[in-house]
Amino acid sequence: MPSTIFVDGLPPAFGSDRVRQLFAPYGKVLSALVSSPTRGHGSAFGFVEMLSSEEAAQAVNALRGTKILGHPIMAYLVLSRNSDGVEASALRSSHPSVPTSEGHLLSGYC
Repeated sequence: MPSTIFVDGLPPAFGSDRVRQLFAPYGKVLSALVSSPTRGHGSAFGFVEMLSSEEAAQAVNALRGTKILGHPIMAYLVLSRNSDGVEASALRSSHPSVPTSEGHLLSGYC
């Protein structure tokens, strides 16, 4: 089942192709989307969709503490919830989960 990773702290010039290259050693990257930094904010954020939750977890764990062009990145597994509030993914991190306004959980970080 595909799994999504939220990545924050990317260098401003780091585009989708470079994010794909960063995550590719850990599994098949289905998509990568990177935002442009907002005015006054020096870093970008993005989303990476990987083929499986196992590959996504491996990428998050491997990239923990990584600096890209001097920018420390943070990565979170995005766990969706079904209509009953039960997580659709059994993958959990030992790190606390952070709820988002869209009913998703961000779990794990690097």
